[in-house]
Amino acid sequence: MKTHITCLIVSFMAIAGTQALAGESPSSVSDITHGNIRCVLMSVGQITVFPNKEDHNQKQTAWGDTTKGVPCFIATYLVEQLGDGPPGQFVGGSWELVADGKPLRVGGAGYHKVFVYDAFQSFLDFGKPKVGNSKRAVILQSVSFGVIPNPKPVSLSIEAGFGQDIQKFQFHSIRLQ
Repeated sequence: MKTHITCLIVSFMAIAGTQALAGESPSSVSDITHGNIRCVLMSVGQITVFPNKEDHNQKQTAWGDTTKGVPCFIATYLVEQLGDGPPGQFVGGSWELVADGKPLRVGGAGYHKVFVYDAFQSFLDFGKPKVGNSKRAVILQSVSFGVIPNPKPVSLSIEAGFGQDIQKFQFHSIRLQ
């Protein structure tokens, strides 16, 4: 399914295209810096994927009738290590959705893809957020199979960083329609 996927994008959030330096105010609500770690929320939403024949052969019956598509929640975000210190090993991929102060369980299975900055292709009509050093930035796509019930505005918390410098980033009032 990770290769030939047809997607219906239901909700999308715009990309922040400016760079924030450590200590500066973020350029938008989707661009947050804590210390030397910057996180930019690039997109978030509900999608439907349509499995190909190979996926059907894997007997992924937990999704029910996959001929009608599999609902998914997806978040794409950039994590950058700022500063001049030695680059650290990327650590991350942990996230949580909250609505009305309560955690939302999106579904069961899912996966994360980590891309080196230079390998990630721009999508739709948006470019990647600009970074100070592309070798110190990664882009993640986190997918969870399932539906977000009653899609009210949600908050998304992401934990990510490099080496021992792990930060928690909170993005509030995300509308999923």
